[in-house]
Amino acid sequence: MSCESWVERLLNCQFPLLKDELALDEAQEILCSHRPNKLYKYRQADIYGFSIIEKGELWLARADTVNDEYDCFYAYDAEKILDSHEEKFRRMYPDVSDEEIRQRRQFTRGKIEHDLNELREYFRKSFALCSLSEQVDIPKMWQEYSGNHSGFCIEFNLQNVQPELWKMLLPIFYTDEKVDISEFIVGTYKKYETINASFMRRAALTKSLKWKYEQEWRMIYLSEPNKQGVPLRGIPISCVYLGYEASQDTSDHVESICRRKNIPLKKIQIM
Repeated sequence: MSCESWVERLLNCQFPLLKDELALDEAQEILCSHRPNKLYKYRQADIYGFSIIEKGELWLARADTVNDEYDCFYAYDAEKILDSHEEKFRRMYPDVSDEEIRQRRQFTRGKIEHDLNELREYFRKSFALCSLSEQVDIPKMWQEYSGNHSGFCIEFNLQNVQPELWKMLLPIFYTDEKVDISEFIVGTYKKYETINASFMRRAALTKSLKWKYEQEWRMIYLSEPNKQGVPLRGIPISCVYLGYEASQDTSDHVESICRRKNIPLKKIQIM
């Protein structure tokens, strides 16, 4: 039997399928005992990266604009949902023929797939995200997000942030099992009042195991679908780490900003 991780337990307490399985006090206890004091943002040496240090401002990007096409992606089993429709229809019309059921399933399948695929796109456009990492020394992050060590990594101090920010910040659960909303959809048809509406947020907090090296905590903001993202301030920068391949121009520019902002600056050693 696999051992349930604390992140999985957190999601099960805070975002269960059923309302009577909500355990928000336990979720808060789990979160408080695992909150990091610092998180890190890897950035390239470009205008957007420099702007984070200059303004102390993070950008929460709409989920459908991030680098993982399966971010905030959920799965569903159309047959399971169709079974629920058929069960209800047979109760209402006991004498219905198998042929009529077959035709009805075929028609309903297309509608279900269309509606749930549209819902998925709306869902991905409704969340603004910002990814932060637990560690400053992740080689693959330096390679992929900091211009192959030519950029920098910004350290954010979380020890004195406002409680409202903690409501937005949660860890990622890594698994190769996609969040399946079939039971959620069936439940809304049968007993809507028992279903926990926040269950679908699990899709915004679940990623493939191939991304596990990122050690991600994610800031999530429910946004308007027509916005590309939202800016966020309020987390102080406590240090900036220069990549060991940073150019002299990059080093000089970052040093100038940090000096004006009174932010410590360090250089990462070769890993």
